[in-house]
Amino acid sequence: MNGGRLMAAFGRVASSAFVLLGAACVSAKPADAQGAPARALPAPAIDGSHVLHALQQRHTSRDFSPEPLEPQLLADLLWAANGVNRPATGQRTTPSAHDWRSIDVYVFDAGGVALFDPDRQALRPLLAKDLRRLTGVQGFAATAPLSLLFVADERRMGKGLDEETRLLQAAVSAGAMIQSVCSAPSEGSRSGRGRTSIAGPCTRPWASRRSRRFS
Repeated sequence: MNGGRLMAAFGRVASSAFVLLGAACVSAKPADAQGAPARALPAPAIDGSHVLHALQQRHTSRDFSPEPLEPQLLADLLWAANGVNRPATGQRTTPSAHDWRSIDVYVFDAGGVALFDPDRQALRPLLAKDLRRLTGVQGFAATAPLSLLFVADERRMGKGLDEETRLLQAAVSAGAMIQSVCSAPSEGSRSGRGRTSIAGPCTRPWASRRSRRFS
């Protein structure tokens, strides 16, 4: 398993937190078109829109209750991240370049480590040991009820890509997944926080086996 690794922690707090990770290229500061006045836009139509309401509530939180997530909420989060929404083709809830589907989602909780199988909407246990502390350097990483690790498998990407392009494709795909997950549990007191850690080949003990063995 090679490529970028991005992480998100989820739990329960007094309010919601939503994080967007993405990538953009900006060549220069945009200039006004020949001094033309700015065009006013209407306010966002938040009422009645689940997504816009979630974005309105977006803020950062680092406080998590240790209470485990309900199975239904966990299932919803994983489906939002990388679930199958078109069974006939196996295509996913979040986009990926060229439909490579190169990102695997690993679940870290108090019970151990598992791999999310989107085709079966199931978890494949990998290790019965609490390794949440390995998912981040922040103190809350060890105690948040759930951490999701997004791992890019470069073997599923197109041939002939340079390292920078592979890393960028992986980061954008994982960022879309994190945004989808963080937007899913917008009601109540559930919260998600994205954490970024981009690295090369995985060296964690839980990741010693190649992901293709579980596909």
